[in-house]
Amino acid sequence: MGLSVGKKVGGATVRNHVKRRLRECYRVRLDRITAEVDLIFFARLGAAEASRQDLEQAMDQLLRRA
Repeated sequence: MGLSVGKKVGGATVRNHVKRRLRECYRVRLDRITAEVDLIFFARLGAAEASRQDLEQAMDQLLRRA
């Protein structure tokens, strides 16, 4: 799993916080991912202000599509 959080999301502290939150969302869902695939997540501008529930819903939707 790879993460990309651009400078438009915020400063270094904000970007690292977004990455930690996304890694945790992914870790919780790791047991549901059965296929051997490489996943890359690109955080958008709203990721810094998004709630945990919003991030989880977005990740669930992306994983279903994958």
